[in-house]
Amino acid sequence: MAVTPRTVTVTVTAADVGSLDAVGRAQLAALGRSWLGRDVDSAEGFFRALAEEYGEPVEGMELCLTAGAPDGPAAYDLWYDPGTGTATSFHAGTAVEGGPRLVQHTPDPDAPGAELILSARRTPRSVDELTAVEHEQLASVIGPETLGEFLADEENNVELAEIRDTGGTLRHRLYAWNYGVSYLFPATGTDPVARSCQHDVEHWHPGQRPLFAAMDTALRRPGHGFTEPPRFCWRDDACWADPEPGAAGPAGGADAS
Repeated sequence: MAVTPRTVTVTVTAADVGSLDAVGRAQLAALGRSWLGRDVDSAEGFFRALAEEYGEPVEGMELCLTAGAPDGPAAYDLWYDPGTGTATSFHAGTAVEGGPRLVQHTPDPDAPGAELILSARRTPRSVDELTAVEHEQLASVIGPETLGEFLADEENNVELAEIRDTGGTLRHRLYAWNYGVSYLFPATGTDPVARSCQHDVEHWHPGQRPLFAAMDTALRRPGHGFTEPPRFCWRDDACWADPEPGAAGPAGGADAS
């Protein structure tokens, strides 16, 4: 029986580009076309273009690279953005997209979001209690015309919380309501990075695994007050071998209907 090699995930920032090998640098440059819709001339150029796209300083850009562990052969390299869920895989050792995805994963404790904290849990009952970002994100799922009525219905039991790292930076926003429905969004933007129905969070691609592990740990801590916590199952390799039918593709978006 074939054995799937383990994988490891590491953080890559603009400052780390110089330490990448030629293949890693070529893969980053290739992401310009698939992620941004335009060609970039180098790995450094990709980080600059990504920062420009997000309107953030290039020093703040963090990506994750999942690849084969040193003790076994790699079949693919997976680059993903933990903030948006965007992910692209390459055949290992090449800049050719579409490599197969392995699933036996060892989360790197230094990966972004390796320790997350759920805080500021609230139960808004009107749109006036939402910030502009919260309103935009919830409206993208519920619909702007019906959001106020949805919040006011106590049976829906809408609750939300902020997800911060140990340095206090807001990384994600979590929304949940009855029937175990939840959506996890980045700090800004309307493309969710995860969602659940009946509490079980869908598995879209292996690049989500470090985030799932971090969220699972955060929700197991006592005292956060969340009454409809979703289940971020990350340990079961079988979940990652068979992504959810009809779930979001590499871009990490989701059909809210």
